[in-house]
Amino acid sequence: MQKLISSAKIGNITVKIISGDITREVVDAYLVPQFNKCASYGGVGGAISKAGGIKGLNAYHEYVMENGVLPFGRVHVTETGGGNAKLLLNTVSVGADKEEEYQVVHNCVYLACKCSSELGLKTVACPAMGTGIIGQLTDKQSALAIFSAIQKFTAENKTLQSFNIVIFDNEEALKEFSSVLSAQIYVGATPQTGERKFDIERWVSGMKKDGVNVKLVKGPSDSRLN
Repeated sequence: MQKLISSAKIGNITVKIISGDITREVVDAYLVPQFNKCASYGGVGGAISKAGGIKGLNAYHEYVMENGVLPFGRVHVTETGGGNAKLLLNTVSVGADKEEEYQVVHNCVYLACKCSSELGLKTVACPAMGTGIIGQLTDKQSALAIFSAIQKFTAENKTLQSFNIVIFDNEEALKEFSSVLSAQIYVGATPQTGERKFDIERWVSGMKKDGVNVKLVKGPSDSRLN
């Protein structure tokens, strides 16, 4: 069930923090975090695939296979082929080093907004970028990177009206994003090194949600994945 947690204006764009499933947002486009070597069919990509957008993910994958490894920070637009959005804004951001991930997310969101305006789009839905099972940004860092990118873009905006941050089943993230938005601490934010530490149990849980059967086996002095 979709629930509006908070909203505020950044320039001429309404930013909403929503608790729910990104694929239930009826918008012009979804912003999808992608690998630079292939499409991501887990996490946000997996949800979009199950909701009818597999064509758009496959199109991105084929593009990467034809063009080789893409630089981080790039955006490639594809049609979803189904679901509640017409387009996917495929952002090359997953797997960036912790020293660069903040700036990569910032660049991706800025370019996604730019592409949206150029295409005449009015509404976009976006996840909490850089905070996934291999992401290295804290919720606060992700919010700062995303909101500062929107702020940077607003002077160029012609059509984009609403940018929805959709977060699934994570109360802490919802509170952090809402706090950063309301306090406007994204203003003047500068690049940061990712501070989220890798949590293997969180990774295992995330893989299971994506349908990958892994388990954490703990011995007396080590831990192994089977």
